[in-house]
Amino acid sequence: MSGLRFGRRPVLGGCWLFIIALALLFTGCADRTEPPRPTVTRPAAYRPDQFPDIPLLAIAGYALAPEPQLAVSYAGGSMRQLQVAYQTRPGTDETPEQPLARFARDLMACGWVLEPPNAYEPLSQRWRKQAELLLISAGRFNDGTTIRLRLRSASAAAEAGSSK
Repeated sequence: MSGLRFGRRPVLGGCWLFIIALALLFTGCADRTEPPRPTVTRPAAYRPDQFPDIPLLAIAGYALAPEPQLAVSYAGGSMRQLQVAYQTRPGTDETPEQPLARFARDLMACGWVLEPPNAYEPLSQRWRKQAELLLISAGRFNDGTTIRLRLRSASAAAEAGSSK
């Protein structure tokens, strides 16, 4: 009589089969590697380096306002979106007219053309370059100067103007 028997079945043979099955199961799991997950590349929301013709970084005495900022460029610069707000740093005493004058000088040097001023909005400027329209507005807020820049396609700006 070989092996232990419980009733008519061999006990040791069933244990060996169970141990071998567990060993194969754990060995198979240990070698299993998960496929690499695809990396999703999303553009950063604020990339002023993609706007070489708009002097976003050259605003001395200003910091980004504590609100969402958007400066992205797609398709090699053929579609650009810009919505940025700056506010003066503590200790900077500047009127809204001063940054507008700096923008006027810098944007003209970059090929932008200033549109005629709007009498109802004396602290705003509208700049046009090819198929884009850059809106700049300045004002006072919390004892400091705030500057807002918004870049739009000229066709979208015309549609928005006709719907008013």
